[in-house]
Amino acid sequence: MNKVINKIGGIDLAENVINQHYIPQCILKHFSNSKNQVIEALVEQKKVYKTNYRQSMSERYTYEHSTLETNKIEKFFSRIEGYFAEVIINILHMIEQYESGQVEFDEIKMIVERYMREFLIFYYRSGALLYEFSFLQENEEIKIPYLLNNITNSNYIRDLSTTITTYYNFSIIKSEDMAFLLSDQYISTSALAIKGRFGNVSNRHLGFRDVIAFIPLSSKYYIVYYHGVQPTYIRPNSVNTLTGTQVRDINRVIINNTYKKCIGFQEYALKEALAE
Repeated sequence: MNKVINKIGGIDLAENVINQHYIPQCILKHFSNSKNQVIEALVEQKKVYKTNYRQSMSERYTYEHSTLETNKIEKFFSRIEGYFAEVIINILHMIEQYESGQVEFDEIKMIVERYMREFLIFYYRSGALLYEFSFLQENEEIKIPYLLNNITNSNYIRDLSTTITTYYNFSIIKSEDMAFLLSDQYISTSALAIKGRFGNVSNRHLGFRDVIAFIPLSSKYYIVYYHGVQPTYIRPNSVNTLTGTQVRDINRVIINNTYKKCIGFQEYALKEALAE
């Protein structure tokens, strides 16, 4: 793999990057152990194995297209990931400060809202959406223009960000055992309507009514935005520590949002989700 990692987790823009991530490494690292390993699963095959997070959630030439300069999209993502890595660390630090009584919860909410654009760009970058874009088209090459249309449309990203931060409730959920999973869709969504409670929802429903969205920070913490009647254990404007059963509920949603790969810190959590 021909790539160089710099000190802040981005990519040396002078290099030709062959193995391209569809989930940011600055997120993947927060699901890894002290050896930089994550537990990864090929969901259809129910195959579970350990891998270095730098090798996880990536494919060869994911974002290359015949009409684009080599690594053009990869360089765009690298620039964002270069500063977003620090944003994730800051949010995680602020959550810990809130839990120890050092900051107000609104301070966490403000920084998340400030970077909602980046969360959404990484959502549209994700492997699952790339898969969906290509699945809906006869020509495989059309998926990259579809991706570009979403992430370069500043009005669309801005309006969706505003809809979520204005009309959705905000919360944080916590797994003491660091058992949350991470889908190749990045942001996982589910229905909150009575008949479809925690049913799978199309990616295109993000920003609609009666939807809950889970945004990963680490294997310990997830951001939650929702509109509608949420599970009682997710209270707005607070950090909610979940029981093992409640974490399994969330992981069921996450793995139902997965197309090909799902990762986690705890192997048992991944195997439990696969079994369901």
